[in-house]
Amino acid sequence: MKSIQLDALSQYFPQLLSKSINELYQSSFEPQQIVLFFEGWEFYEPYNRYIDDTESRNIVWFNESTYCINGTELKWPATLNDFITDCHSFNVDLRWNPAIQERF
Repeated sequence: MKSIQLDALSQYFPQLLSKSINELYQSSFEPQQIVLFFEGWEFYEPYNRYIDDTESRNIVWFNESTYCINGTELKWPATLNDFITDCHSFNVDLRWNPAIQERF
């Protein structure tokens, strides 16, 4: 998957350039952040699923008030940090997009 550049990220999240890393972690979570902020994730529209390109082929999908990581239902993450923490709890390796690494 091709990495997204910082200027493209700032189109989706204009406030990104003015945030500190702590503010980024505490920002409200939005599902599209998975593809934009983390390397190797793609959104498969016909299935409404986010799937990574690792050997594990982790899958994340969202319902109205909950979401699932590899089939385990969880409370919707309030912040980006909550999502990252949930992923780590299920051994889902998240790699920052190079543009995010460059910015922070």
